[in-house]
Amino acid sequence: MKAYLWLSLVVMLIVMISIAIFSNVPGHVELSWRGEEYRVSLMTALLLLFSFILFGYLLLRALIGVFSLPMTLSSLWQSKQPGISPTEHLIIGLSAFVSEDWLLACRSLEHGTTKTQPQAAALMLLAARAAMEQGDQKLLSQYLGKAKSLVQDDVTRQALAYLKIISDGTKEGSKPADYIAQLDTFLKEHPKHDEARAKLASLYQAQGDWEKVEELFDKEYLSERQSDVAWQKKIWFRQLDKAVAGDVATRLKKLERIWSELPRTINDDPQCRAHYLQLMGLSTEQNGADLAVQKIEQHMQEAWSPPLARLYGLISGADVEAQLRVATAWHTKHQEDADLALCLGRIYLRQGALVKAGEQLQQAAKQRPGDADICSELARLSAAQGEFAKSHKQLVAAKSS
Repeated sequence: MKAYLWLSLVVMLIVMISIAIFSNVPGHVELSWRGEEYRVSLMTALLLLFSFILFGYLLLRALIGVFSLPMTLSSLWQSKQPGISPTEHLIIGLSAFVSEDWLLACRSLEHGTTKTQPQAAALMLLAARAAMEQGDQKLLSQYLGKAKSLVQDDVTRQALAYLKIISDGTKEGSKPADYIAQLDTFLKEHPKHDEARAKLASLYQAQGDWEKVEELFDKEYLSERQSDVAWQKKIWFRQLDKAVAGDVATRLKKLERIWSELPRTINDDPQCRAHYLQLMGLSTEQNGADLAVQKIEQHMQEAWSPPLARLYGLISGADVEAQLRVATAWHTKHQEDADLALCLGRIYLRQGALVKAGEQLQQAAKQRPGDADICSELARLSAAQGEFAKSHKQLVAAKSS
């Protein structure tokens, strides 16, 4: 903060002196404001300038101290003060770690950690993780070495071993196969280490080895933890996609079988449900499309879902009139829903009611400009009306969205 003050004063002093030297009246500074010119002496201008900078400095200090401007700014300013205690360093370091200010977290946690603290090893491991996040391998190795000399229990020993593997695996020139082997061995020793499982799954995914990914998240390790659920969703999404890659006649049965096997944490997920119904309605025979329409209507009775409304208009059920009646009834309660307007526009296009389709699609475009699906449907509408140049422009807009 003080450096900012002195630097501002020196720079502005040089600028003012230069202005005064080259002014029409040497030794004076000329200012123009709203068409009127003011001339003051150099000394007066310098005093005014100093007052302005000092006022800004004091105001900034007041905002930091009283009104709590961003914590990282305040913490960074405090960490530079002489005589700060280790406890204060720790408070700053932990706050910086939470806010992902890795540079400040490294410095403050290092200065605040002492050998006499009962959690010294854990704190040093936090510093190591902060160094890893900012990609500083040298600092990471240094902190891991300090943490090793402080480890006293199995929990921190396990955390140290994991970070050591990550450190070695991310070094330049390390071999992916060795990295995977180390993580695999570690996970066998510590099967409940969620972060190691997720990291290993990422490496298998990068290699396209989905069988190994599925082994990591079999029924033995199913849980409702966020990281596990995210990987389970990827696995089951892939299983659903594989079901529609085979024979058309068997796709519906395969989809229903896989859906019945889904864990509750996945089955209840709206995104997964929408994906399942989309595959059923668009990638199977007419029976699948009719069943998807029926299931969407059932879900909509329980809770309104804009993604399902958008999908409803895309699925070609056998009875388009019935779909139109259902969507129109929804529209009386959700007139401002862009997804429902798109749904109605699609159904009207299937009917050949181009004017009504245009009204709904234009309404959807106003509510959500730049939506790729809406632009595509507008292009289809323009082509159906014989306006091919306009249709081409709308397709280009859809592609760039």
